[in-house]
Amino acid sequence: MIYTNILGSLKWLKAGILTAIAIGLCWACFSAPVLADASVGNAEPRLNTNLVAYYNWRADETTEETRKVWEHHINAWANSDLEDIMSDYSEDSILILNHTVYKGIDQVACVFDSLFEIFADGNNIIVPETIEGEVIYITWNYTPLNDHSYDGTDSFVVRNSIIEYQTIASRLFEKYPVCTFR
Repeated sequence: MIYTNILGSLKWLKAGILTAIAIGLCWACFSAPVLADASVGNAEPRLNTNLVAYYNWRADETTEETRKVWEHHINAWANSDLEDIMSDYSEDSILILNHTVYKGIDQVACVFDSLFEIFADGNNIIVPETIEGEVIYITWNYTPLNDHSYDGTDSFVVRNSIIEYQTIASRLFEKYPVCTFR
């Protein structure tokens, strides 16, 4: 009986915390432009509608640029072409794979060299990508030979035709580790 009441209380506490976070984020997003103008002496509080128009105007252009980078990237991936795939990255690029951070060309290249080896034999299914603005999101399922299948996700942030950030998450890399720089 007490155990049931504690679980019920924890559910309400979790819901309350998540609601508070959501309200806080909404307040910060919608109040920040007003507060920024109000912090200037003798300024009238107002929303900056030009900022919204700028982002809406740039969205189609950014999505097309992002799509071009994605098409190049996935073709280089399909060909296991390390040099070609690395042309999508810069020294400032960051790749996070299962909580390990890799920075710059050398470390990201080491990751892809390992990935090409891991994915060389088996069946890899990539669900069609979702592209919105500068962001690409994919899910995939890989079945190595003589092993069970593993699901994974990748997220990319593309700016100025370069992948600035990429995340990869999958339990696959617990069994098949990639290079380490530590």
